[in-house]
Amino acid sequence: MPNWCTNRLTVRGAPDELRRFMHMAEGEEDGTPSVLLFENLFPTPDDPEVLIAEGGSRVTMRRFLVGASVNPKERYHELLETSAHDPEAKAALEMLVGELKHDWTIENWGTKWEADQPWMSADNPDDGELQYEFYTAWGPPLGVIEVAGERFPTLEFVLEYAEAGSNFSGVLTVLGDVSEDESHDDVFATEYGKEMYPDESE
Repeated sequence: MPNWCTNRLTVRGAPDELRRFMHMAEGEEDGTPSVLLFENLFPTPDDPEVLIAEGGSRVTMRRFLVGASVNPKERYHELLETSAHDPEAKAALEMLVGELKHDWTIENWGTKWEADQPWMSADNPDDGELQYEFYTAWGPPLGVIEVAGERFPTLEFVLEYAEAGSNFSGVLTVLGDVSEDESHDDVFATEYGKEMYPDESE
């Protein structure tokens, strides 16, 4: 099990743009409704070669390349050539693509999975502000919020995050293509960290 990073995302701006963001962010994950889907804001590429180019090869190098190719792209093409007539190669290819997507989300989203247990503590766009609370595996979804800022350049995004197990906290502020991440190697260095872990901060 991962360490769970707690997150609070505040989005401010004009009501119409907030509605547009809220509708884009919501959807279903495995048939379950969600108010916040990273995949909707920063989609995972379908092309395995793009996944290889943009995602690195932390997991794929360990699981699939020992005794074979030393290059994820070469290994992908090796399996692709034989998968049509070799069931084992087809299964290995599907596993490889899944691991490439895993690598890509870590590298580009900042976390390996979708938001866990997301809910909205402020959900009326007419108030000029939306607020989401959620958990992420190991670290905050910095890349997702930066891309959201680029897609909604008139909205301000403020992501507060904290994780006690690895002892860090921070605040990411994004407006358009300008972002600033104030991170600390101390979960109690931010007010959010103190709020999320009050017993430990005393």
